[in-house]
Amino acid sequence: MKKHTLIGVVVSMALVLVASAVVLVGLGRAPLWDYDEASYAQITHGMLAHQAWISQQYFHGPFLEKPPLYAWLAAGSARMFGETEFALRLPSALAAVALVAATIALTFVLTESVLAAVFAGCVLLGLSPLFEAARQVRIDVLVTLWITLAAWAAGQGVRKKRYFLLYGILLGCAVLTKGVIAFFALAALPLLLWWYGALRLLRTREVWGGMALALLIALPWHIIEFVTYGKRFWQDYVVFNITSRVRSDLFELAPTSNRDYIWYLAHFALPWTQVLALSVVPLLVWWREVPARMRAAIGFGLSMVTLVLCVFFASATKAPTYLMPLYPFAALVLGSMFAVVYARVRGGVRVIFWALGGLLFVLGVGATVYNSHHLNTRYFGVADALAQEEYAIAPYVAQHTEGRWLVFGGYRELGAIMYYAHRYDPEDLTSTSTLQVGDLVLMYQAKHSAFFGQYPVSTVALFDGEQLTLLEVVSED
Repeated sequence: MKKHTLIGVVVSMALVLVASAVVLVGLGRAPLWDYDEASYAQITHGMLAHQAWISQQYFHGPFLEKPPLYAWLAAGSARMFGETEFALRLPSALAAVALVAATIALTFVLTESVLAAVFAGCVLLGLSPLFEAARQVRIDVLVTLWITLAAWAAGQGVRKKRYFLLYGILLGCAVLTKGVIAFFALAALPLLLWWYGALRLLRTREVWGGMALALLIALPWHIIEFVTYGKRFWQDYVVFNITSRVRSDLFELAPTSNRDYIWYLAHFALPWTQVLALSVVPLLVWWREVPARMRAAIGFGLSMVTLVLCVFFASATKAPTYLMPLYPFAALVLGSMFAVVYARVRGGVRVIFWALGGLLFVLGVGATVYNSHHLNTRYFGVADALAQEEYAIAPYVAQHTEGRWLVFGGYRELGAIMYYAHRYDPEDLTSTSTLQVGDLVLMYQAKHSAFFGQYPVSTVALFDGEQLTLLEVVSED
């Protein structure tokens, strides 16, 4: 093994260890953070409680919106470590660690440059949205891992066609993780082959064998669910997940625009969003002088980034975690560009270049720790405090099994309370509702005066936090 290759392997292992520390330290310390985390946790709980390994359950009904691969992994983790926040989040955390290694491997295969590969890993470590999501019960990081590994297998397939079989297996895993988002793994194959002048390989039996393997992995679950639930599966899995999200904003109570996407990337993927944006014009100017293999790697990476942005900018429903698949490809682009520029400079300029790269790496990793561990209280403080209050309220809801559980004022983000209390959706308290002794009422603090002005009952506060209050009705006035 050549000296620079050995150094690259050592540095890559160090980056993987740093990623492990970032995602694993304190992983189970905080309660479930939001509705999505709690929902996936509840699905895993249902899988374990009912031994329902094929058809996922969400409380008293089937959950048909997403495939089950993450829940399978979380259930396996929960069997090993107990059903704790740590165990439920572990598959997402380990996927992020593996993604660092996968991004390094992808960059090396496409560029044949140890320097580009190592720097791509450094960039990925500085993309805090990835690691913030990795410390939660979410499927986005896992599907991004499969997409990146599929691109790596496709890159290997250019030289050794048997890797296209592995590509198909990884594509199938992506489908079983987040359904239609596996489109990015599917698109990566023709895009990569086009940039490397190897589109002819699409006609090979290895590529079609890989596609057959993808179907063999992903299709059985889909067939079973369609046979079991028929039209309902189609409505939940296809219509709701694709058509509804594209045409209408499912988060209409807290709408997000493309401007919010740009703001999020500029602030939470700092400094690499800015570096990539500032590099576009110089890259176009010197494009023809970039070595052919580097040009293909950069072009492929930019194509994937552009594809992800176009798809989610066009969709009406928006969430920052949707952008997850673009991060490893952005790292590929920046790592390749670093290697190209480094090869063109000499002497003292290289020292300056290393110093600047080191500074950007420190800033990026610092931002990752700051945001992924929610030290950024200005952004995460209110939501973290709300999660703690939901966690504290849950035992009261769990104990009052005979009385009704009602919500006043439209507060619906109850996933954590429902998971920890193992009680399903409460009733909405409306102007025509009547309260009875023993009822529990949950509300925001800001709704106090409106509640007592509308419902003349005597209550006792079981929980009175800064954001949420839980009242028990003790007499009807």
